[in-house]
Amino acid sequence: MKKSMKRSRMSSAITAVLLAMLAALTALAGCASAETAREEAGDGLYNVALRIMYFDYAQPGGGTETVTAAVWYPATDEPQIYVYKTSDDYRSRVALDSPLDASGAPYPLVFFAHGAYGCGYDSAFFCEYLAARGYVVVAPDFVDTRAPMYSEQIAFARVGEGDTGSVREVLAVARQFVEDMDADRALLFSYLAEHRLDHVSFVVDMMAAENATPSSFLYGAIDEKAMGICGHSLGGVTSLGKIGAHPDGSFQDGRFKAALLFSAPAYPFEESLQDIDVPMMLMVGDDDPPFLHPELPRRATFDGAPPPRYLAIVRNADHFAFSNRVCGSAPLYEAVEDNPQVSAICRYGYDFMQAYLLGSSAALTEIEEPDPAFVFYAWEEQAGEPHAWGEEPPP
Repeated sequence: MKKSMKRSRMSSAITAVLLAMLAALTALAGCASAETAREEAGDGLYNVALRIMYFDYAQPGGGTETVTAAVWYPATDEPQIYVYKTSDDYRSRVALDSPLDASGAPYPLVFFAHGAYGCGYDSAFFCEYLAARGYVVVAPDFVDTRAPMYSEQIAFARVGEGDTGSVREVLAVARQFVEDMDADRALLFSYLAEHRLDHVSFVVDMMAAENATPSSFLYGAIDEKAMGICGHSLGGVTSLGKIGAHPDGSFQDGRFKAALLFSAPAYPFEESLQDIDVPMMLMVGDDDPPFLHPELPRRATFDGAPPPRYLAIVRNADHFAFSNRVCGSAPLYEAVEDNPQVSAICRYGYDFMQAYLLGSSAALTEIEEPDPAFVFYAWEEQAGEPHAWGEEPPP
């Protein structure tokens, strides 16, 4: 009887080992087939996956806030047509909830911060572009609120929910926000602290936790030494607050090694930009005055930051040229290839991250060459060695 039980236990153990080996081989086969598909396609690109994740943020004053985040990453599954539902609809192709293509893991992580009253989908064209080239990108919805108390939530759209408010109403709220924040620097500092700055580090913490959890689809997916941040408009201000520009150094997150800013004004950090301690690239449009304190030049953020620093002024571009709107009616995956504005934004943003997150000398060479989609381009990799190309438009 005892021998029979022993044989049974041994048999169960052997079966468990064999099943584990089979699972591992299946995963490796999936990665290999995905890698083969990329090679056959000839472009070396990954399929792009999209998954919506939910994180419970413990608010300092008590209570819990559910943070919804869009996550793009390399996929094993084939992408299908997908429509991003925001204040407008944008068509693309993603593999919803696909398993991770781990063939190139670990991947750099880029955190994307949307602008005021927007959502994590707002620059999906760029997030997809990065994921197709071997990045994990996380873009949460931030809570934005209306005057006068700034306690009632309102937004153009939410990830996974689509259009959530009247465009006219939200625009009126946004105009009041700009007026109030322009007039009261302390109010803007308070708003950023309550709704954005700590949330950024919290979401990065959650992504790191997923990276360390064997049961997570992101297990082992993220190179935690190669993290960057990107933000548009108020998201650019948020990004500045996380890379050393905030006068309160406790908001800085040292995990970010590079920052890409779309239409980011210098205010409220114009007096402390010199404390930024990571490479920074600022992209603005030639018809894109700062939305906060427009009397400050559009290049003020670039001028105040130490090298390495880059400034690209995109031709025929306004404040929303860095959102999905720049793609027009074209599917996002086509616009990034066919639209000169979109292509330049994506290529230079990607190469900037490659240069400063992964140390790519080839990418560094690429971002030291101007593009016809820019009306003006300036860069200073080493202090005291500035370069400029084109004619800078009036501020």
